[in-house]
Amino acid sequence: MGDKIAIMHNGVVQQVGTPYEVYHQPANLFVGSFIGLPQINRFDCELQASGGDLRLASAEFNAIVPQPVAARLATSAGSRRITLGLRPEFIGIAGADAARPASGSVKLVELMGSRSLVLVEHGAEDLRVLVQGASPVAEGDKVSLIPDLARAFYFAEDGKN
Repeated sequence: MGDKIAIMHNGVVQQVGTPYEVYHQPANLFVGSFIGLPQINRFDCELQASGGDLRLASAEFNAIVPQPVAARLATSAGSRRITLGLRPEFIGIAGADAARPASGSVKLVELMGSRSLVLVEHGAEDLRVLVQGASPVAEGDKVSLIPDLARAFYFAEDGKN
């Protein structure tokens, strides 16, 4: 086993790093989508300044960007349109009555050993959510989703994180 891995796309090295670095700090959208199973959830969003906060607005949800991330994004150059990437384990599930930025209906629950994969119908695509142990929800349940935006990936229009 190597200490570092290289991710290539069309013959071009996209990122070199430890498996941890590549998984948790992907250099671009290709690397973020390529590494990890199940694959990341992707949302086309727009960053909007609103009363001192930075908000993420998309067809699926509207939420405030956590402050440490907002400070970094506010100083970065480029477009305000981004692709938000959320790994399935960075989304939590709450009851349908919870006031959360996104909600949907459970389409499938699959036990995968120590975790369960929950597919939630939400907008045009199903969202993949990983929960520890057996799932607390069943197919057909209405749920609210809790995205961990502090651990999300914010990809610029050129694909860079």
